[in-house]
Amino acid sequence: MIIIIKIRRGFMWGEVVRKSFASGAVILTAAGLAARMLGFVYRVYLSNLIGAEGMGLYELVIPVYTAVVLTITSGITIAVSKMVAEQNARSDPANPARVTVYAAILAAGAGMLVSFVIALNADGFSVKILGDERTLGALLILVPCLPGVVAASALKGYFYGMQQVVPTAVSQIAEQAVKFLVLVLSAGAIIERGAGYACTIAVFATAAGEILNMLVLLAVFRSGGRFFKRRDGSPKRGEGSHMPKLTSDPVQKKTAGARCS
Repeated sequence: MIIIIKIRRGFMWGEVVRKSFASGAVILTAAGLAARMLGFVYRVYLSNLIGAEGMGLYELVIPVYTAVVLTITSGITIAVSKMVAEQNARSDPANPARVTVYAAILAAGAGMLVSFVIALNADGFSVKILGDERTLGALLILVPCLPGVVAASALKGYFYGMQQVVPTAVSQIAEQAVKFLVLVLSAGAIIERGAGYACTIAVFATAAGEILNMLVLLAVFRSGGRFFKRRDGSPKRGEGSHMPKLTSDPVQKKTAGARCS
């Protein structure tokens, strides 16, 4: 009888995992399509707004930005998601958050170091490497943004490891939306000030979208899973307070002492 019960429980848990995986895949696919559509609209609007010269400057800076971000964050998301999933399987609510915080600090520290190097050598990079001094403003925009942008990779790994796909999906859509919004609000100034300013605003829009992405993930992370409660008020598996709670209940202390003795 006990064996039959265990088999049923294992089957039910397998069904839950399969349904969770399927729903997560659907959410990520839908969010990815929505983000790609917004990105497509953004690129079309950007090219029409800043023209061929502005796009040329923009395409000089964006590969540098992408290369720096990918170099710093390479493997962080996968590593954090793997470690978080392992810690979550042990039903320890503190360790997944601790792993994420340490990884985010490490990534942000690397981003600050690269930002410091860019700030000191921005003039040389813009003229000698990129070949156009009008890219200087765009490079300087990256300096304060890089630490936050690369720290988001650790937060993404946390939510993937916890099997929470909604925060990542929402952050992707928010990122594309704010990029488009920044560009629309700056359209008048871009037309008046020329290609160099247009390149700076376009890079700022990209960085602002990435920063908002990070802030959305950070807000959900700091909330302790309150956005993901079941209807009965109980947290889902692996979702609850990120910090272990210390109890001062004398009954629990007495019980714990009795067990130890």
